[in-house]
Amino acid sequence: MWIHRVGLPVFWKKSPIFHDVPARFFPTRTAKQPHKPQVKKMLPAKFAPIIEEITKMFHFACVGATMGILNIGIIYTLTSILGIYYIFSAIFSYQVLLVLSFTSNDKLTFRSITNHSLESKWHRFGSYYLVSLAGMIFYIAIMYFLTEYFFIFYIISSIIATLLVFLWNYFINKTFTWREKK
Repeated sequence: MWIHRVGLPVFWKKSPIFHDVPARFFPTRTAKQPHKPQVKKMLPAKFAPIIEEITKMFHFACVGATMGILNIGIIYTLTSILGIYYIFSAIFSYQVLLVLSFTSNDKLTFRSITNHSLESKWHRFGSYYLVSLAGMIFYIAIMYFLTEYFFIFYIISSIIATLLVFLWNYFINKTFTWREKK
């Protein structure tokens, strides 16, 4: 039969395009909608840790990209508009964005292994701060070296330094700050 009792063509009942039509239009369909296929379940189990690691790294990179854009904005504002030396601007920006970066990574990237107690959060923040402090030293050294010796514009050298320090921050923070308890 071409027309269903509510006036819709019968082929719409099975169409993936109209999967969100309420169940009251289709009495044979249950109210519970089918789940979207998950990549982890489609691949063999041996790939699950790799997919999870790539997902965490992607989330960490998204947080890092957001902080990088804010970092460039703060450095540009302090240096070009207010006339502060670019190294001091970079240090200030790095320190200000450190708290926002920790909070974002704690809530987004490593939410599955995060203990939500206040004591645990302070411990993770202290560990994150020490790792980021070492990362900031690398960041400032790379930025200074590129700007002063290769005469690269300080914003470009900031972007390059951020990309180089990204891997350090991710792997060291994953190992020490958000290590999984076994």
